[in-house]
Amino acid sequence: MKTKILALLFLIVVSLSFAYISPSYSFRFIYTADFSNDYPELVPSYYISTNFWMNASLMGSDFSGSFSTSGVNLDSVELNFSKNNFGLNIYKNRTFGNTNDYLGLYKFDIGSDGMMLKFSNFYFFAYNSLSLNYLKYEGNNKLFIYGLRNSQSDFLVQFTFPLFVNLLFESIYTNYGTFDLEKGVYQLGVVDRNWNWGIKYTFAGSEVSLPDFTNVNTTNRHAINLWYNFSKFGIWGNIKSDEEGLNFKELSEIGINLDFSKFSASISKTGFNEFGLTPDLWGQFNITINYPYNLFGFNGKISYSFGNPAHNTVGTLGEVYYLELLRSFGNLSFFAKFQRIVGVYEIRNTMYAEVKLSGFSNGEVKLTIGNGDFYNVNTFKKIISLEFNTWW
Repeated sequence: MKTKILALLFLIVVSLSFAYISPSYSFRFIYTADFSNDYPELVPSYYISTNFWMNASLMGSDFSGSFSTSGVNLDSVELNFSKNNFGLNIYKNRTFGNTNDYLGLYKFDIGSDGMMLKFSNFYFFAYNSLSLNYLKYEGNNKLFIYGLRNSQSDFLVQFTFPLFVNLLFESIYTNYGTFDLEKGVYQLGVVDRNWNWGIKYTFAGSEVSLPDFTNVNTTNRHAINLWYNFSKFGIWGNIKSDEEGLNFKELSEIGINLDFSKFSASISKTGFNEFGLTPDLWGQFNITINYPYNLFGFNGKISYSFGNPAHNTVGTLGEVYYLELLRSFGNLSFFAKFQRIVGVYEIRNTMYAEVKLSGFSNGEVKLTIGNGDFYNVNTFKKIISLEFNTWW
């Protein structure tokens, strides 16, 4: 209820200000036809989505707002107001509020409803759709977060000590009451000022209670992350145990990245309890080679990988072939990418293409075919989208 009242007052103030400002706007319209449903559903599914955005300034204050629709329904809204050190943002079905600490206490990948209130270095986030409220203070080389979700509490402290190297410390403690180290996650690190090399150690207690919307990994009781990057060569390793502090040999991993003048390559291996003469006895591994090219006016990349698993969507030993093409013809640009997965039991092919015309003074039109998410989608999706963007 409080959020709705604040939103109403916010809109009234902005409306009264319109007589004195010259706002800028943008509008996006997307029409999608999905033909991926096979018999007996022969009629394709159609989707229409729009997104409208505006920005304005008045006497040191800034306002921006956007909303999107899906079909005839309101899909999401975002309103932002800022003046000097004060800021107020209101959201409906928008992604917002990631804590951006080293461990990633709160990480949101889907839309939520709520608000953000800012004053100087203090931030307050309230989520109507997640039963979460948290207060954040972010200063030079330090970060503090106190979060309340239902009947549970989270407390985060993060420090960076910049010397000739950066010394890092972060602690996340959950569930107040009797103090117990097993209720926390703790990380110590020493890294180069430019993050070219470093080592971090993380300990996760056995009684840590965190929400689903987190990047914090509590499945490894002990974890040591180390890396060293040259201009053309990099090596990294993760020494990890299970929740009981055992099985380092099976869970640890190592990787090497190479960057040559004509191509780049990477090699990684997870688990060191499996070795053999043939690839089916190597356990979990990956070898990838990337070759950027410029040929007959086309730019792009050719990639080949061999490993187990072959791909995020294929759990067997196999190969992945990848090709992308990019070329511009004046105001017309063309982009396409292709992927072929050859596994032990299956072969998967997919492609995606887009054509964009940008020869307008304040607009562009884009036509796309297929689904561009090759990481999660391994077969061609018969989807056609027409997108129109304009701004004024």
